[in-house]
Amino acid sequence: MGINLKIKNIKLVNFRSYKSTEIEFHPKLNYIYGKNGSGKTNLIESVYFLANLNSFRTRKRVNLLKSGSGSMYVGGNFCNDDDEKNIKLEAAYHEKKRVYKLNGKTELNLVNYLQSVHTTVFYPDSLRTVKDGPSFRRNFFDRAISATDASYLLESKEYIRLLKERNRILKNDLDHNLLHVWNQRFFEYASKISSKRLVFLKLLKEKIKPLRENLNINKKINIIYSKKYIKTKEEEIFEEIKKEHKTKTTEEKIKKQTCLGPHLDDFIVYFNGKNAKENASQGEQRLLIILVLLAASEVCREFTGENSIYLFDDMSSELDREKRQSVVEYLMSGNSQVFITTTEKPETKNPPQTYSLFDLDSKTGVLR
Repeated sequence: MGINLKIKNIKLVNFRSYKSTEIEFHPKLNYIYGKNGSGKTNLIESVYFLANLNSFRTRKRVNLLKSGSGSMYVGGNFCNDDDEKNIKLEAAYHEKKRVYKLNGKTELNLVNYLQSVHTTVFYPDSLRTVKDGPSFRRNFFDRAISATDASYLLESKEYIRLLKERNRILKNDLDHNLLHVWNQRFFEYASKISSKRLVFLKLLKEKIKPLRENLNINKKINIIYSKKYIKTKEEEIFEEIKKEHKTKTTEEKIKKQTCLGPHLDDFIVYFNGKNAKENASQGEQRLLIILVLLAASEVCREFTGENSIYLFDDMSSELDREKRQSVVEYLMSGNSQVFITTTEKPETKNPPQTYSLFDLDSKTGVLR
């Protein structure tokens, strides 16, 4: 098993609906329920934000500030089960100035900060990974791969830079000898990304099968990468991309844009042999995403040696009671910390001996 890093407590100042509060969390299960608008999602969003320095709900940092406030602060203490490893993370925003601290020291190298704690989040918009276009699926899998391979994020950024430069040359009919110079690095980074996607997808599929059995899912689940490569090694994909480029030269001149590369590829999700986008119900799509998230988290744990903190927002929506029960019991069987928000009270048959129950409809806000 990996390192079980968990959040002990969190302090919020002017974060979303919270003006000023400090909350202690349970190392196993934290069950948060209440009516819509009671602050359930805001609470787990704060945990996600503290670990990732971004939100799963908005791209604009200003949207996280409590209305009428020009600043906010989120701080939390994390530790493992033996209390041998302790980490304190702090993120502050004041008049557009950002300050991030790791163990009390201002952290300029955000890679160190972002690799401190791993989180896995599921929320209603996660369904867009199945329901919407290829860009959502690419983003989902690229984030998952980045969690296992720090270099992947940098390679992806370099690929986008090369793609933009290449498109600029094509769009403005610039010297195509210059395009030839850019092609070498473009093919190089395209092959890096494609190779790592294929390797990750193979590992992910290996994790999905046992998870299906644990969660009592009888229907088959498969994920196919839309681009068919004969080999998966980087250098072999490089040669395939070079060959493909020769067939795309005329098309690129006509369209004046890049017509090949991983930015155009897709991850197609199949449920019981059919494309889940058109053939799976809303509840089935929700279950699919939860399954893939758990599998991706397992792959990440093998690479990093650390378990994830699980954040599940709106577990009760469109997922029947039996499936919710299976997911919760699976999460409880491990040694990870789990947060669940819902409009209903807990329904686990075998909950931990103690856990924190947050009733946001009550006057105190917290029941134990």
